[in-house]
Amino acid sequence: MWWRVRLSQQLLSTAWEKLNGHARHLCTRLKSHPESSDYLTWRQQFFQRRLRLGLWLGLFWSLIGAVGGLYSVLVEIEELRANVLTIYGDAAIADALRDLIIFYSLAVLVVLGACLVGQKTRWGQRCPVVWFLLFACSLNEFLGQVIATFFQIPLSPETLTFLAIAIIIPVHWRLHLIAQALPIAYYGIVYPAIGLTTLGTTNIYQLYSSGKLVEIAWVCCVSVPCCLSIRTVEAIGNGSSSSSASVSAFGFP
Repeated sequence: MWWRVRLSQQLLSTAWEKLNGHARHLCTRLKSHPESSDYLTWRQQFFQRRLRLGLWLGLFWSLIGAVGGLYSVLVEIEELRANVLTIYGDAAIADALRDLIIFYSLAVLVVLGACLVGQKTRWGQRCPVVWFLLFACSLNEFLGQVIATFFQIPLSPETLTFLAIAIIIPVHWRLHLIAQALPIAYYGIVYPAIGLTTLGTTNIYQLYSSGKLVEIAWVCCVSVPCCLSIRTVEAIGNGSSSSSASVSAFGFP
């Protein structure tokens, strides 16, 4: 019997050493290296160009969504009330949803428009981080969550937006991490703290039902690879800039 215990201890020790080695290797790969001035200049210019592109795309997408949402809550309001009554057991939710969609649609369009205008100003060009956070929080449902709180309607984070923003603006991974953490934290911490865990009289939409727990886990699984991939892109870009600078220092074009 003793040899089985000893064998189990050796296997556990070997597995732990391998896991610890992989963790140290990953931390070393993700460790920030000194960033060259050429790379910083390129990243700043690239960031502003892609942010401008993202703002226009976000404004176009939000405009389409606003038209569809307003049509549903204004033209087809009776059908919406019937569906809400069937699903949630309270037709009054349809009126709250109507007011929410109207207010939220206008708020998103105003924020994105203000970002487009503000980015062109002298102060806006010096502080693009502010416009990025406003842009990301307008599209990843964080702004919608804050607004929907006043209408007693919980909203979950928009995971596809995480991926879309990461593809359009693959730099500044820390900003992406902040923008992704805000709606997740609001959904998982703020809603339970204020008691907004149900919608209507039914209990199948409780915040911590199995479906919602899977949804939160999916959001976390999406956000982590996004930030890791952005960090990898930045490391590659920084390495390329450093290599180019080193080659130029030896007189090569």
